Amino acid sequence: MSNAGAVVAAIRMRKERGIVTALRERGALSDRTATAIDAKRGVARSVMRNLLQHGAVKETAAGAFYLDEAAYETMRTERRRRGFIVAIAIIAVLAVVAALTAANL
Repeated sequence: MSNAGAVVAAIRMRKERGIVTALRERGALSDRTATAIDAKRGVARSVMRNLLQHGAVKETAAGAFYLDEAAYETMRTERRRRGFIVAIAIIAVLAVVAALTAANL
């Protein structure tokens, strides 16, 4: 079984943390303190697009970016919620398979 999905998810999370950390370290937490971020290639570009779509990172008219802490926390909470739901669904499927297997013994 391949772990490619987990590897890709880990890479995306690392890039996301890097972008968020860079914005925090630069104090880019409002449109007045926005800064340039180099996320134009590869995974960083995809991660930045996702952050922008969720409103966690916002772009100013000047092409600079800043972190919206509240929107970022909302995004992370939703991600955890979806992960929990998927985990529960997997456990339920495994329980049904185990029950059916035991019934056929």
